[in-house]
Amino acid sequence: MDKITEQELLGLAASAAGYEHRWDGDALAMYVRPIGSTEAFRLWRPLTDDSDAGLLAQQRAIRVLVGNDKVDALSPEAHVHERLGLDRRAAIRRAVVRAAAARARIPATS
Repeated sequence: MDKITEQELLGLAASAAGYEHRWDGDALAMYVRPIGSTEAFRLWRPLTDDSDAGLLAQQRAIRVLVGNDKVDALSPEAHVHERLGLDRRAAIRRAVVRAAAARARIPATS
């Protein structure tokens, strides 16, 4: 995946999860709600919140495999590697978001 900003990454992951979204001014958070829904927008932070990342992994059928020095996030569309550093949970969340975002970057076929 090409280098993209955190906001672009979150926007792609939100689209892949079926959310419409709007920014709250924070590069690591946005407000989301299901596309076509009339429910209120809710704060969504899968790069910094374990439960949001976990729900995203469930929604996109992303399998997470953690090794000694890396995490792999496998979705039907992508296989993402992320190096584990001092913050293992942050690496896992980022891998999940990157794997979800890959779905939104794949062109639709007719």
